[in-house]
Amino acid sequence: MISISGLRLRYGDTWALDLAEWRVGVGERWLLTGPSGSGKSTLLHVVAGLLRPTEGRIEVDGQDLAGLDAAALDRFRGRRIGLAFQGHHLLAPLSVLDNLQLAPAMAGLPADRARALELLRVLGLADRAGAKPHELSQGQAQRVALARALMNRPALLLADEPTANLDDEQALAAVDLLAKTARDNGATLVIASHDGRIRDRLDRRLDLPGRWP
Repeated sequence: MISISGLRLRYGDTWALDLAEWRVGVGERWLLTGPSGSGKSTLLHVVAGLLRPTEGRIEVDGQDLAGLDAAALDRFRGRRIGLAFQGHHLLAPLSVLDNLQLAPAMAGLPADRARALELLRVLGLADRAGAKPHELSQGQAQRVALARALMNRPALLLADEPTANLDDEQALAAVDLLAKTARDNGATLVIASHDGRIRDRLDRRLDLPGRWP
């Protein structure tokens, strides 16, 4: 699913990532850990094709990301990768249902209202389909962001700090929901978090150092 070798990313004179090798198999559930500034979010952005590495090779679902131009990369990301990043990024003027239906539209896929409604039902949000983002609780907005990430049936689901600002019970429930939803949808899951409360919720872990050479 993910194959990385010799990956390095530099901002000016500062190295943000230096990862010799990382392999993620289909259906696996990974936790990226490390202190703030260790590059967890950066690595997720590289895997998603939102950042280009300075050096190295990265393949996702058998595709060498370096071989795609910007337009092709956008299409690949929209169809094969689900993103549940910090801030949720829901569009305020749109209803919950319309926010979900935007995902296939942006990926050049046919509209799928039935899929959107089914995801909302599974995630306990069927009664919020017509609500606007500002009318949602933090937990509801998080589940809407997850539903949107799953709209296009991605092979890979990436989540960045999904337990931020959640209490203990909500944090564990959020990670369990991500893991179960990924499993039920046949997706590989990678979560980046420095939250020690969720260390035992996923099968595999990659620890990033606090500083790069």
